[in-house]
Amino acid sequence: GRAPYLRLLQQPGPEDYAAVKHALALMGIDHLAKKACSEISGGELQMAFVARALAQQPRYLIMDEPTASLDFGNQMHVLERIMSLAEQGIGVLLTTHDPTQAFTLKSDVLLMQRESRQQYGYYRDVLTEDALRRTYGVDVLVRSVPHEGRSVECCMALPKNRRAK
Repeated sequence: GRAPYLRLLQQPGPEDYAAVKHALALMGIDHLAKKACSEISGGELQMAFVARALAQQPRYLIMDEPTASLDFGNQMHVLERIMSLAEQGIGVLLTTHDPTQAFTLKSDVLLMQRESRQQYGYYRDVLTEDALRRTYGVDVLVRSVPHEGRSVECCMALPKNRRAK
């Protein structure tokens, strides 16, 4: 992640190592610093990719589906780290095909629909059942669920009713 700051054939210096160490700590993966990419899980690898970008000390992160191909738990770990980065003042722009992730992030969204229709605004105002149904072509249920004294919003695509065999 520090390559943009190094000249041709220049070795990383103490400030580069410090930036990398800080980035690993921000992502909660500093314990992986000495491991090869082939030795860590998909979720850890995805967090390592984000840490590599953070080592450049950006003001903004642009991520294309940062949780793609991750299992349910690792998706949440990555999203929690992304939320933490945003809370620390790093601007985050990401794409996702999973509206549940947008509900988790609780932020502004741009919903891109068929026929070039777009809606932008706070997630709760944009990600309605009707808008998601038009976007994905399936019935969608959006609900707030009480959990440990707070409300958690979620959505799910509903299968078409089928006859039992």
